[in-house]
Amino acid sequence: MARVVVVGAGLSGLACARALQNSGADVQVYESSDDVGGRVRTDYVEGYRLDRGFQVLLQAYPAVKRDLDLAALRVCRWDPGAILIAQGRQYVLADPRRVPQLALASAACPLFAMSDKIRVLQMTRRLLAIEDKDLFAMPDEPMADYLHRCGFSQSFIEMFIAPFFGGIFLETHLETSVRMFAFVWKMLAKGGTCVPEQGMGAIPHQIASNLRPGSILLNSAISELIRQGNKVVGLRVAGDVIPAEIVILATPFDVTAKLLGIDISLKWRQSTTLYYSVPRPLYTHRLITLLTDPRRLVNNVAMVTNVAPAYAPPGKHLLCCSISQGSTLTDDELDAAVRREIGAAYANEDTRSWRLLKIYRIANAQFEQRPGVWQQLELLRKSAPGVIVAGEATVSSSIEGALASGRSAADRVLNNET
Repeated sequence: MARVVVVGAGLSGLACARALQNSGADVQVYESSDDVGGRVRTDYVEGYRLDRGFQVLLQAYPAVKRDLDLAALRVCRWDPGAILIAQGRQYVLADPRRVPQLALASAACPLFAMSDKIRVLQMTRRLLAIEDKDLFAMPDEPMADYLHRCGFSQSFIEMFIAPFFGGIFLETHLETSVRMFAFVWKMLAKGGTCVPEQGMGAIPHQIASNLRPGSILLNSAISELIRQGNKVVGLRVAGDVIPAEIVILATPFDVTAKLLGIDISLKWRQSTTLYYSVPRPLYTHRLITLLTDPRRLVNNVAMVTNVAPAYAPPGKHLLCCSISQGSTLTDDELDAAVRREIGAAYANEDTRSWRLLKIYRIANAQFEQRPGVWQQLELLRKSAPGVIVAGEATVSSSIEGALASGRSAADRVLNNET
C-alpha cells in the first residue's frame, strides 16, 4: 500500500491516520503544534481542566458513535435545556421528554407563550424524522428565516434561540445556514450532550493512543508541498523534503488553501472564554445559563463542575463564561465587565471572591456557515493529484465534520480514489 503522509493531528487527521493504519497502511502524521487535537484541547491550570473555549460533545453525531469509545472517556452529561436570566430572575426551559422533573417549571416559564413550546416539540418531531443527508439538501437559507416561517415568536427567537445557538455557531444574528441548524437541532434532540471526565482534549488523545508509536511528529510545520509537474510527491518540513505517494491535508481551511495556492472566501468566527474558580456554584442544575438581555456581553455561563467535578480540584468549583465573538477589551477590562454583568444577573452576586484562571481569545474558533457555504467547501475538495483534502472544511465546522472528513479521506485512499 502507498506511503501516506497526513498533515495535521487534529480530529480529522487522527481519524484518517487511524483508519489507514487499521487497514495496514504506512502512515506518518506531521503536526505544527506541541500536542494533538487542533482546537479540541484541554489545558491543566492549577489543578483545573480548562478546555480551549467552552466545548461539548454531541453523542448522537454518527461519527462519534463510530469513532469514539464514550465509555472509556467516562463522559459526563449535561441536561438538555437551559436556565434563562431575564431581568435578574432565573427561568428553566428544559426538554420535558428527557428531564421530566423540570417539565412543570418549563411549561410554566412565563417568558414565552405556550404556542412557542408546542412549536418546539413539533419542529423536533419533524427534524427527527428526516434523514441526515436530506437535512443537508434542504433549501438553503438563514436559520432566522426558517424559524420565522415555523411561526416562532420574536421573543422566543431573541431570548432563547439567539443565545443558545450563539454559543454553538458563535453568532447571534442567526445567519447560519438552516441546514446546519437543522442537523445540530436533531443531534441535540436525539442524544446527550456531554464532556469527557478529563476534558475535551481526552478525545484526540484517545484516537492518538490507537496509532503506532512514533506515528505522530509534533512541532513539525509544513512550509510547502513538493511537486513534480502538477503532481504532489512530498512536502517540506523545516527545510527537509519528505517524500510521499499520497498527502492528506487535514489542516484548517486557510492553511489548506495556502498550501494548494487557491483562493477561498470562508471566514473565521472568533470566541472569547473566561474561566473562574468560584467559592460556590452559582446554581445547582446540570444546565447552561443564557443571558437574554440583547445588550449582553456574556452569551452563556456554565457551572462546569456541576456536570464534571473532575474539571476542578476536590471541593472547588469551575465557572465558564463565554462571549460569542472576539473582544477588543483588555484582559483587565474584560474581566471587570464580565464580573459586573454576572453579578447583576445573579441578584448582585459578589464576584470579588472569584479567581480568574485564564482567558482564551480564539481567533479561528469556527468558520462561518452561512447559506452558500457548501459551494465554497466544494472548492477545497478539488485538490491537486497526489493530495486528498480532509479537515472539517470539507464537511462542516463541527466535531462531526472533522471526524467524518478524516474517515472519508481514508476511504478515498483505500479505494484508490487519488
